[in-house]
Amino acid sequence: MLFGTLGCFMIRKKLRSVCLILPLIGGVLGFAASSEAASPSFVYAINGTAADKYAVNTIFVDLFDASSSRIARLKRQKKQVICYFSAGSAENWRTDYNKFPSSALGRPLDGWAGERWIDYRNATVVKIMKDRIALARSKGCQGVDPDNIDGHLNRTGFSLHSRHQLDFIEKLSAAARSAGLKIGMKNSAETAWDLERLTDFAVVEECAKYKECQSYRAFQNNRKPIYQIEYRSRSTSLCSDASRRGASLIFSNLDLTTFQFCQ
Repeated sequence: MLFGTLGCFMIRKKLRSVCLILPLIGGVLGFAASSEAASPSFVYAINGTAADKYAVNTIFVDLFDASSSRIARLKRQKKQVICYFSAGSAENWRTDYNKFPSSALGRPLDGWAGERWIDYRNATVVKIMKDRIALARSKGCQGVDPDNIDGHLNRTGFSLHSRHQLDFIEKLSAAARSAGLKIGMKNSAETAWDLERLTDFAVVEECAKYKECQSYRAFQNNRKPIYQIEYRSRSTSLCSDASRRGASLIFSNLDLTTFQFCQ
């Protein structure tokens, strides 16, 4: 999905002082931040299984596409498994799509056929997302990565505001923690300071490109992981910057099928 936020564009692809030595990535040690607690190594494998081969600490998988057996196998490899789903949009290929009330379906997401913004003030929508968190627990996921939570910054067809986002994330956070799962914040740089207390990690796309990385400092200050993805080729300077901030950075193509690591 490509969507505008305050004059910039964020990309999403269907889409915590001690130094830590991180697990091997492709046989090479991951970086350790010298002044900030380093975030765990990770790969964002929500589009297929090819990235399962990487020896990382954390792996993100698609909640619906990843089987329980795949999740169990990854956990046997000592990987933390975080399950991705879209919390702010309805995708017509998902098995629970018919549960969304028509009144809660908004404008199409530009560039993403079959996907529409949703009104996350709607009680049925909240119930659907809580059911997805329950599904994540039943599959063995150790955390959830809810995407598209910044509808209030987009043309959704609804009059959404940041207070609605906060209320929505409070409900999802309570459900995740009741289920014994971690929950992340995806992008939403503008409200990161408010959402940090409700979440356990941040997933940020292209914060270096759009000069937003400092917006996630609340996570850094509280030793919570920052998983950063840049859709470009590997950059040594960006790796150094991420290390100083305690973030874990990977580089990927837009399809999230090829990856480069800082080490």
